[in-house]
Amino acid sequence: MEILKAEPSQASELQKLDVLSRNSPWSLKQWQLELVQVNQLNLILVENARIRSGIFGRIYTDEVEVFMILTHPDFRKKGYAKYLLSQCLTQAKVSEREVFLEVSQHNHAALSLYRSVGLRVIGIRKKYYSDGSDAMLMK
Repeated sequence: MEILKAEPSQASELQKLDVLSRNSPWSLKQWQLELVQVNQLNLILVENARIRSGIFGRIYTDEVEVFMILTHPDFRKKGYAKYLLSQCLTQAKVSEREVFLEVSQHNHAALSLYRSVGLRVIGIRKKYYSDGSDAMLMK
């Protein structure tokens, strides 16, 4: 198992993982555009030459914004997402950046994960998501 930076050549595999992982996945074109951004956070956990999990977002001067964490359904509950998020938090701390993200109030698994690595709710965006759920802002 190793953590690598995702490469543009992996856009198709990441898009397939996204389809398996989320209700509103990005298109292949969105993935292709994302993976060539300069200030990107795009770490993947690879095992047996296959992407098992990934964390994606933007790196700014003094903060990191996490857009999404994906884990293949067959490899959930194995600590992969927590390991990636912990690595992201460690790198951010070393470079004196804060990590921010938002998550639906109904995504209990994600909320539990984020709390387990020390993130806390710092605000709420009411009715932020298309299903009417609130976004919990965490840092």
